[in-house]
Amino acid sequence: MKAVIMAGGEGSRLRPLTCDIPKPMAPLCGRPMIEYILELLAKHGVDEASLTLRYMPEKIIEHFSSGEFAGVNLNFAIEDTPLGTAGSVRSAVDFDEDFIIISGDALTDFDLTAAIEFHRATEAAATLIVKKVDDPREYGLVRFDKNKRIRGFLEKPDYSQADTEYANTGIYILSPQALAMIPMDTNYDFASDLFPQMLKGDVPIYAFESNGYWCDIGDISTYVSCQSDMLNGLVRCNIRGNEADLPENIIVHHPVYVGKNVTLREFCEIGPNTIINSLSHVGVGAKVRDSVMLEGSWAGDKARLTGALLCEGASVKRGGQLFEQSVVGARAIIGECSEVKPEVKVWPDKRVPSGSIIYENLKTGSNETQNFDENGIKGETGVDITPEFCARLGAACASLKSVKKIGVACGNSKAAQIFKSAFVAGVLGAGATAWDFGETFRSMHSFAQTFCGINLGIYFSSGVNTAIYITQDGALPTTRKLERELESLIRQSTFNRCAWSDIQESVNMSGVSLIYRQELMSLAPHGLAGIKAKVKSSDPEAGRVLSGVLQKLGSVSEGQLIFNLGSSGTQVSIYDPVCGYISPEQVLAMRMLPLLESGEPVAVPYSSPAAYDVLAKQTGGRIARYLSTPANDSDSEARALAASQPFVRDGLMTVISLLAYMKRTGSSISDLYSKLPDFAVSHHDVELICAPGKAINSLRDAYGTSRTAEEGLSIKLEKGTAKVIPSKKGEKLRLIAEAANAEFAREICGEIEETLSLLIHES
Repeated sequence: MKAVIMAGGEGSRLRPLTCDIPKPMAPLCGRPMIEYILELLAKHGVDEASLTLRYMPEKIIEHFSSGEFAGVNLNFAIEDTPLGTAGSVRSAVDFDEDFIIISGDALTDFDLTAAIEFHRATEAAATLIVKKVDDPREYGLVRFDKNKRIRGFLEKPDYSQADTEYANTGIYILSPQALAMIPMDTNYDFASDLFPQMLKGDVPIYAFESNGYWCDIGDISTYVSCQSDMLNGLVRCNIRGNEADLPENIIVHHPVYVGKNVTLREFCEIGPNTIINSLSHVGVGAKVRDSVMLEGSWAGDKARLTGALLCEGASVKRGGQLFEQSVVGARAIIGECSEVKPEVKVWPDKRVPSGSIIYENLKTGSNETQNFDENGIKGETGVDITPEFCARLGAACASLKSVKKIGVACGNSKAAQIFKSAFVAGVLGAGATAWDFGETFRSMHSFAQTFCGINLGIYFSSGVNTAIYITQDGALPTTRKLERELESLIRQSTFNRCAWSDIQESVNMSGVSLIYRQELMSLAPHGLAGIKAKVKSSDPEAGRVLSGVLQKLGSVSEGQLIFNLGSSGTQVSIYDPVCGYISPEQVLAMRMLPLLESGEPVAVPYSSPAAYDVLAKQTGGRIARYLSTPANDSDSEARALAASQPFVRDGLMTVISLLAYMKRTGSSISDLYSKLPDFAVSHHDVELICAPGKAINSLRDAYGTSRTAEEGLSIKLEKGTAKVIPSKKGEKLRLIAEAANAEFAREICGEIEETLSLLIHES
């Protein structure tokens, strides 16, 4: 049997560990991780392997200078230009038999023999080894039927779109037929090019599910935890050179790995889950716990390492401390009594003076990151969200290759103003230009973003907590791709930099408020004379703008018709003396009614009520839905339409458009309301104590529903329907119930929450 090992990985997320070595050469318990892969291949009958190399290829070739390891003959193919995963394989080999493709930078003990037998039995052109995972957001997922034939793929989705739990491990068995489909000398990937092409051509691809161990070593956290798994026997592999005889005058908490010629001084304490490679030193009274010390590293007297990585030849002097997920690069020196805070990285050959406290990466800034929440980033003001973080966020936004214009605005709190200023400084420091719309409310900022062609909008709203709303083209929610790019830039602090002479100025766009008012005026070209309506708003500025425009249009602020604007100006509810309370969802339906009746399509968020589709069917119109965080471009048509319909996200536009329609047709609010189907919506969040995928699948099984929703799960009940959508961070489920009345909708939320609680506790 033959194999191809993809060993060209640079391992940028493993820096500074991989500043000096390619990722497959990173040591795991004393040996390069690629050696474990070769031993696994040899165990399952592979006698020849070709290694595709690109980043520091000489390091790997030199290590395997004999051209053989564990009985496997080795060939090396250096990739001069990036050809993608499939392209690099095609240029390296031309096999006329089935062969295995495996990554050189992961650790696994999969039963490859069983996978090969399955591949041959199914007569597959390609077999993908898949594994069930708890968190699907970091993996390419595989959809397959009961016969294990693959039907589709989903690349690193949000929880709400993850309709399968099976990850593509990057381990494949390919036939010559599949290999021949890869074009020569072309940048071509397995996941994004070859496999979709095979599906389109009905070429058989199968999934082999393995229950073995698999760890994609993508970052420092998994690099350290993977070795802990090895020590705890969670993976079947051969750990060599672990010294059995340890000094009696030290404290050991097993399991530990201690290489050859390691010095362990008296009263030091090592373990548990600690790896100390050969030629390293642990000083008197030092403590090394849940950490990795690579070859020749040094922990001085009374040093403390907790969940840290000390790279080859690096030193922590007397009394120095490294905290969780901190990394000290090769040959770097941490001075006496200095501290390297959690997740901070010190690059190779750097020196930290004695008594220092390092809060940021020594080379490229802080490693702090914020995960996206609904609509953006949220956290406690001054704790999670700080001016420092906002400056880095600005630099990250300016470093996005896809972003040309950045528009920023904020609410009227002091904290929001400070955060906006810090953000703008970050943008300018990265050599980009910020369009500053000043202090305003969100719906006006959304208008400004769309009107000015801004393809990335940032809005700060602060109180005890701060919300940073981030929107893309047309002021729509960000895609998962953009979120991941931003998270990666902030995490790694890999920002653009510019010389002092290239720093731009921010563009003062506060005058857009006048344009916004003119736009609102244009929605009622014949004025609103004779219309009586009052405005209430939890945002004073939004209320003043709407009241002022209505007054100029001739409307009188009196009577019993009341429009209630939400705090952001994005939604509006109505109190009508005939109909009573009319919810924001119903108000939007009323606003859409004239468009649907004229045959125009309307784009709404995916989570919007199903009653909109009923209304569209009744009127002969059409509803298009866009996703909150699309993992691909499947909703691009709906997004393009939504960008041209800002009223869906603007309560002020909705109010004036409704009144203008009433004026033109002689209709009343009750006339419009009577045309709507009976529906009410209830929203409820349920905190999770388990993985979102488990919760969703438990509900799916309990209610006997197939998971066909684009986001989350749709459930049909006797009293109505519900959408169950995991939050972006996965810590809760959003329940959106819809029924004929509000009471039934609330009951549906209560029933689903109770069912979920019982299911989780039973399991």
